[in-house]
Amino acid sequence: MKSIKTTVHHIGLLIWDEEFFINLFSMLGYKITSKGFHEEYGVSTFFLSDNSNMFELVVPKSNEQLRKTLIKNGNQIHHIAFEVEDMDSSIAAYRDAGYDFLSEKPLCGHEDRRVIFLDPLASKGILIELMEAQK
Repeated sequence: MKSIKTTVHHIGLLIWDEEFFINLFSMLGYKITSKGFHEEYGVSTFFLSDNSNMFELVVPKSNEQLRKTLIKNGNQIHHIAFEVEDMDSSIAAYRDAGYDFLSEKPLCGHEDRRVIFLDPLASKGILIELMEAQK
Protein backbone atom coordinates (compact mmCIF):
# COMPACT_ATOMS: atom_id res chain seq x y z
CA MET A 1 0.00 0.00 0.00
CA LYS A 2 1.35 3.42 -1.01
CA SER A 3 2.01 5.89 1.81
CA ILE A 4 0.69 9.44 1.36
CA LYS A 5 2.54 12.38 2.93
CA THR A 6 0.04 14.37 5.00
CA THR A 7 -0.28 16.74 7.91
CA VAL A 8 -3.33 17.21 10.09
CA HIS A 9 -4.96 20.48 9.05
CA HIS A 10 -7.90 20.57 11.46
CA ILE A 11 -10.42 18.60 13.46
CA GLY A 12 -14.08 19.27 12.71
CA LEU A 13 -16.56 19.34 15.59
CA LEU A 14 -20.29 18.90 14.96
CA ILE A 15 -22.06 21.16 17.43
CA TRP A 16 -25.33 22.98 18.20
CA ASP A 17 -24.16 26.09 20.04
CA GLU A 18 -21.39 27.96 18.22
CA GLU A 19 -21.36 30.82 20.74
CA PHE A 20 -20.61 28.44 23.62
CA PHE A 21 -17.76 26.70 21.76
CA ILE A 22 -16.29 29.96 20.42
CA ASN A 23 -16.15 31.26 24.00
CA LEU A 24 -14.73 27.97 25.29
CA PHE A 25 -11.99 27.89 22.67
CA SER A 26 -11.20 31.60 23.14
CA MET A 27 -10.38 30.83 26.77
CA LEU A 28 -7.87 28.28 25.41
CA GLY A 29 -6.23 30.93 23.21
CA TYR A 30 -8.08 30.24 19.95
CA LYS A 31 -9.38 32.96 17.66
CA ILE A 32 -11.81 32.80 14.75
CA THR A 33 -9.83 32.83 11.51
CA SER A 34 -12.79 32.42 9.15
CA LYS A 35 -16.50 31.75 9.18
CA GLY A 36 -19.22 31.22 6.64
CA PHE A 37 -22.40 29.52 5.55
CA HIS A 38 -22.08 26.73 2.99
CA GLU A 39 -25.40 26.36 1.24
CA GLU A 40 -24.33 23.20 -0.62
CA TYR A 41 -23.80 21.45 2.74
CA GLY A 42 -26.46 23.30 4.76
CA VAL A 43 -23.97 24.23 7.50
CA SER A 44 -22.28 27.24 9.04
CA THR A 45 -18.60 26.81 9.83
CA PHE A 46 -16.21 28.61 12.13
CA PHE A 47 -12.47 27.97 11.92
CA LEU A 48 -10.57 28.63 15.15
CA SER A 49 -6.80 28.64 15.48
CA ASP A 50 -4.13 29.22 18.11
CA ASN A 51 -1.50 29.56 15.33
CA SER A 52 -0.48 25.91 15.83
CA ASN A 53 -3.72 23.90 15.82
CA MET A 54 -7.05 24.40 14.12
CA PHE A 55 -10.62 23.33 14.79
CA GLU A 56 -13.65 23.70 12.55
CA LEU A 57 -17.00 24.16 14.27
CA VAL A 58 -19.69 22.66 12.02
CA VAL A 59 -23.20 23.90 12.83
CA PRO A 60 -26.06 22.35 10.83
CA LYS A 61 -28.64 24.86 9.63
CA SER A 62 -30.59 23.14 6.86
CA ASN A 63 -28.74 19.79 6.81
CA GLU A 64 -31.29 17.37 8.25
CA GLN A 65 -28.92 14.41 8.35
CA LEU A 66 -26.44 16.29 10.56
CA ARG A 67 -29.27 17.68 12.71
CA LYS A 68 -30.53 14.12 13.31
CA THR A 69 -26.98 13.01 14.18
CA LEU A 70 -26.73 15.77 16.78
CA ILE A 71 -30.15 14.95 18.24
CA LYS A 72 -29.17 11.30 18.54
CA ASN A 73 -25.54 11.64 19.67
CA GLY A 74 -24.98 15.23 20.85
CA ASN A 75 -21.90 17.35 20.15
CA GLN A 76 -19.11 15.26 18.70
CA ILE A 77 -15.99 15.04 16.58
CA HIS A 78 -17.23 15.17 12.99
CA HIS A 79 -14.09 14.69 10.91
CA ILE A 80 -10.32 14.89 10.75
CA ALA A 81 -8.87 16.86 7.83
CA PHE A 82 -5.50 15.94 6.38
CA GLU A 83 -3.62 18.25 4.05
CA VAL A 84 -2.17 16.47 1.00
CA GLU A 85 0.37 17.82 -1.47
CA ASP A 86 -1.08 16.11 -4.55
CA MET A 87 -4.85 15.65 -4.38
CA ASP A 88 -5.18 13.61 -7.58
CA SER A 89 -2.47 11.09 -6.72
CA SER A 90 -3.80 10.82 -3.15
CA ILE A 91 -7.30 10.02 -4.42
CA ALA A 92 -5.86 7.48 -6.87
CA ALA A 93 -3.83 5.82 -4.09
CA TYR A 94 -6.89 5.48 -1.86
CA ARG A 95 -9.01 4.14 -4.72
CA ASP A 96 -6.28 1.67 -5.67
CA ALA A 97 -6.28 0.48 -2.04
CA GLY A 98 -10.06 -0.12 -2.24
CA TYR A 99 -11.39 2.98 -0.44
CA ASP A 100 -14.49 4.83 -1.58
CA PHE A 101 -15.29 8.53 -1.34
CA LEU A 102 -18.53 10.39 -0.67
CA SER A 103 -18.21 12.18 -4.03
CA GLU A 104 -16.68 11.27 -7.38
CA LYS A 105 -14.53 14.39 -7.55
CA PRO A 106 -13.15 16.88 -5.06
CA LEU A 107 -15.36 19.81 -4.09
CA CYS A 108 -14.49 23.39 -3.25
CA GLY A 109 -13.81 23.65 0.49
CA HIS A 110 -12.09 25.85 3.07
CA GLU A 111 -10.00 28.66 1.53
CA ASP A 112 -11.24 27.55 -1.93
CA ARG A 113 -9.11 24.42 -1.72
CA ARG A 114 -10.17 21.14 -3.25
CA VAL A 115 -11.48 18.70 -0.63
CA ILE A 116 -12.89 15.20 -0.69
CA PHE A 117 -14.21 12.96 2.09
CA LEU A 118 -13.56 9.25 2.45
CA ASP A 119 -16.77 7.26 2.82
CA PRO A 120 -16.98 6.59 6.57
CA LEU A 121 -18.12 3.05 5.80
CA ALA A 122 -14.71 2.51 4.20
CA SER A 123 -12.86 4.00 7.20
CA LYS A 124 -14.70 2.15 9.99
CA GLY A 125 -16.92 5.11 10.94
CA ILE A 126 -14.28 7.87 11.01
CA LEU A 127 -14.93 10.69 8.51
CA ILE A 128 -11.62 11.64 6.90
CA GLU A 129 -11.26 14.75 4.77
CA LEU A 130 -8.42 15.13 2.30
CA MET A 131 -7.62 18.78 1.69
CA GLU A 132 -5.32 20.06 -1.01
CA ALA A 133 -2.30 21.94 0.35
CA GLN A 134 -2.06 25.64 -0.43
CA LYS A 135 0.21 26.36 -3.33
